[in-house]
Amino acid sequence: MSFLRIQQKMEEELGRPVSIGILFKRTHTKADGTFSDLKAQEITQAYEKRIDEKMSQVEQDVCANGGDSSYIPELSTTEMNEIFLESTTLDMRGHEYGLGSLLPLYGGEKRKRGPGTSTFSAVAHLQ
Repeated sequence: MSFLRIQQKMEEELGRPVSIGILFKRTHTKADGTFSDLKAQEITQAYEKRIDEKMSQVEQDVCANGGDSSYIPELSTTEMNEIFLESTTLDMRGHEYGLGSLLPLYGGEKRKRGPGTSTFSAVAHLQ
């Protein structure tokens, strides 16, 4: 099944748009809950860490502006997609890893990053 079809199925099940980070986790996790490989695990962990950091920032901004700290707005699917694209690595062709058939929708442009600029390589060096 293509990534696009899996995304459509998830959106039908949940009744809302699904970020590519959530789709990536679902498509790179085995039935027993383990990741398909170390790279997928590290990308997912980097993505989730960045989401947590962004949500903490949003919460701090709400509180700093005198807002109701019991109501913290959610990140949009677009924001979550951007965070995923920042969290993943590039494959040998310069495309974002893990997008599969969604590459034309979310990636598609060959990008170049200098050494150590991908989160994956940064996480790999920490371990």
